[in-house]
Amino acid sequence: LGDVYKRQACNMYLRGYLVKRKNLYYYKCDNGSKCSCHISANKLHERFMTILSEITLPEKYIPLFQLQLRKLFTTINAAKEETAKQFRARLTELEQKVENLEERYVEGKVKEELYEKFINKYNEERKELLDELQPSPINASNLEKYIEFATQRVIEPALTWHLSNYQEKQRMQKMIFPEGIYYN
Repeated sequence: LGDVYKRQACNMYLRGYLVKRKNLYYYKCDNGSKCSCHISANKLHERFMTILSEITLPEKYIPLFQLQLRKLFTTINAAKEETAKQFRARLTELEQKVENLEERYVEGKVKEELYEKFINKYNEERKELLDELQPSPINASNLEKYIEFATQRVIEPALTWHLSNYQEKQRMQKMIFPEGIYYN
């Protein structure tokens, strides 16, 4: 929670630390010796869970949320498919250039140094195009799984946060509260 909670008095983020003799975690202001606030990590985590439990998506809006996700996917996917079409056309054109270059090289119409220069350039372009054509991790066949995953997170954000590992918690905190939360 260190990059989420800010101390309102000094506008500084709180930083977590361990009190070894008690084996307990606390947060303190990241303002050095200018501020002397110390807050129990358990207390701050409970408060954060309370905030998350207040921002759940009401049950009556779940179908609308899921419909909006499907529409968003369809829109994004249509744009990606159009881009992929353009990439495939460029790839076909590039493969034709490679074939022409190889043919001209074999016939002795192109010197070896020019052949090497252009074949390397074309191969690099080809690699970039193939990288761009990598499929999206979300496709129509597993869309429902992702929609269910997203729905679960907006229905029970507190539970999701509580059960997540450190990196997932950090990502979720930044997504929900990009500017942070002030603490008095």
